[in-house]
Amino acid sequence: MATTMSGVYVSRSRWVYLFWGIISVIFGLLVLSLELDWIRGSEKGVTASYLVALLIGAYLVAWGVLEFLGAVLDWRRHSLSYAIGGILAVAVAAGVLAWSWPDVTYNVLVVILAWVLILWGALDIINGFAMHRERHWWVYLLKGLALMVLGIFAVAWVNVALFFVLLILGLGCIIQGVGEIMLAFMVHGASGAVGGSSSAPARKAPAKKATKR
Repeated sequence: MATTMSGVYVSRSRWVYLFWGIISVIFGLLVLSLELDWIRGSEKGVTASYLVALLIGAYLVAWGVLEFLGAVLDWRRHSLSYAIGGILAVAVAAGVLAWSWPDVTYNVLVVILAWVLILWGALDIINGFAMHRERHWWVYLLKGLALMVLGIFAVAWVNVALFFVLLILGLGCIIQGVGEIMLAFMVHGASGAVGGSSSAPARKAPAKKATKR
């Protein structure tokens, strides 16, 4: 029974990973394909930095909510680092900050985005080492390293402009999305293994022959 319930949790979580991975990749590609002239064109007093802040805020809030949902659905396996609410709190806080700051500068946006990437990357790395016995632990490790490197690169960059902010956001979304899609397929394989082991009939031990005295 416990094995069957574990398979149910794995099956539920993989759909969250797959859905969020596809959305992240599409969102990242759209961000990278935005024309700078269209963003710079202010309409009704809305600045370009505020439009970018809306994009960052929307993505961070959705990221935190879906990551938390995936941890809850998969709580039996590796919920310790994610279910504590750190990801959700940082995402919502960063998203609300980006939404409620109309005069935010590109430097502030990059700092917010960079530290979120570094924090999430660190959590993924910790989670990867904690799951070293799972078949997909290395996906967490690679995704975490990529996010941390991107975040550190963003913090260290000096000449921050509109293109750079969109570049960091787009690359971060694509890295996160590709990692989530890989996790979805890896978890799907684990789910099949769990289901196969639970449905296999138990073999009866051969009866011992009575020894004559």
